[in-house]
Amino acid sequence: MHRQDDRVGGMTVAIGERIKKLVGIEGDAKETLVPMVNYASKNIGDAAASQFIGDFYFLFLTKIEGLSTGLATVMSFLRSIWDAVIDPFIGFAVDRTRSRLGKHRFWVILVAVPCGVTLALRFTSFGLSGREGTAGRLVAYHLCIGLAYALFQSILDISHSSMLPTLAPGYFQRTQYTSMQYIMNSVGMGPAQIFGSLMIGLRVTRVFDASMRPLMLKMALIIGLAGIVPILYSGLATKERSSKNDVFPPLNIKAFFHEFSLVFKNRAFRQYFSMTFLYLFGSSFFGVSKPFFLDEVARRWDLKSQLDIWRGIAEMLMFPVNYGLTKKFGKQKCALLTLPMLFVSFLLGFAIKPQAAGSKLLSVAVMLFVREITYIIGYSGYGFMISNIYPDITDVDEMITGRRREATISTFNSFIKTMTGGFMASVVGVLLEWFGVAQESTKVPLFGARAKNLYGGFTPSFGLKLSNAFLPIVFLGLALVSLRKYKMTREDHELISRVIAQKHEAGAAEATEEERAKLEEIAGKPWSEMWVGC
Repeated sequence: MHRQDDRVGGMTVAIGERIKKLVGIEGDAKETLVPMVNYASKNIGDAAASQFIGDFYFLFLTKIEGLSTGLATVMSFLRSIWDAVIDPFIGFAVDRTRSRLGKHRFWVILVAVPCGVTLALRFTSFGLSGREGTAGRLVAYHLCIGLAYALFQSILDISHSSMLPTLAPGYFQRTQYTSMQYIMNSVGMGPAQIFGSLMIGLRVTRVFDASMRPLMLKMALIIGLAGIVPILYSGLATKERSSKNDVFPPLNIKAFFHEFSLVFKNRAFRQYFSMTFLYLFGSSFFGVSKPFFLDEVARRWDLKSQLDIWRGIAEMLMFPVNYGLTKKFGKQKCALLTLPMLFVSFLLGFAIKPQAAGSKLLSVAVMLFVREITYIIGYSGYGFMISNIYPDITDVDEMITGRRREATISTFNSFIKTMTGGFMASVVGVLLEWFGVAQESTKVPLFGARAKNLYGGFTPSFGLKLSNAFLPIVFLGLALVSLRKYKMTREDHELISRVIAQKHEAGAAEATEEERAKLEEIAGKPWSEMWVGC
């Protein structure tokens, strides 16, 4: 009996070792995987909420609440300005938090419940949209709830993401943590997509109007409250060093602004900022206009649920591909190899034309499904790369400043995403309203003039192709140029880690002239002006 147990135990260990070797886990599988799962579980609730908002919130505001596309997206821009104001204070507070739980976990636990509650409140207006003379109050309500949700979400994102560089100090170890986050994203996004699709029907034949208001609120309550659990679990289960006795630099206005000015003295961060900024511009044009493109240009709104499920499946399938490409070729190569598929997706947008019936209608459906998967291939590869290189930026910052300032840098990471997303959503929304998109359901227009008054060819379909195909190509092309300028490799990161460790341990770092030149190229500062070179 004992021999049989030993054989079973030996087989289990052997299988575990093979899986570990295949995936490329560095260190003991159990000791590595459990912390990864604990940390990344937050992404289940976060991704489900993000997916639900992306799929339905803009439609809820325009088709059900009656706001114009311009007004709905201007509110998004105002939320992004709010984010730009509060994010520096959040990052500053997180970096200076003293708590036995650690300076990051404390905040994750604190905002878990508020995030879920405010998500649900975004999908109701307590009857304001059905009353006469309440348009101003309706806009004010959605704006205030949006600002509250943005506050709690920013605290969650900044505190959670800034934990990663210290939890995973190794170059490829961070890729493993990021990969686990992508797995958890799929665990959250996939069911959320399927849940939403089943609730509204696999063939979307019903119109988004006031009759769907109770259904939207029910779905938001389920997604929002269910998402609280994995976020709380992540905050409670992740192990982080206590910061209760940490000592921080003096707190004053000069120190506050100096902390953030130091971030942009890091060339690696400036490159990261540029490639992320341009990428988000292109993807925002596509994402905001996509539901209206499906309805107005392709005339296949009935396929929305099926395309959403198709997208969810494609996202899950792309994770192992992106992981394998990153492991074999490096973090940037993953994006360079997959990015061409984005251009294929956008170009297909020009080829799609509304058809009445028959085989041509079928060809539109095929192009929509092909377009969806080519978009996910390129989008996921670039996004995986962006997530992977972010923790390495914090090490370059430590090489320059001599301090770990993950939350401060994460502030700008959050700022890029929220400010760009909000600004671009407003730009696209105003553009679509100007071209007359969703004009028939608009109760609160932003302005009265339309593009067709200027030129008859400026139809809603023209505006949608402009925002869903042409402009994304322009910005993704610029993002590709920016990506090629980022040069940090695994060997470079190992060099950075070595000189930092030497400086901490011996008070001085040793590097050859060639190594110093490489570090100066990455940091954008002379060796003598960096902390490691002083």
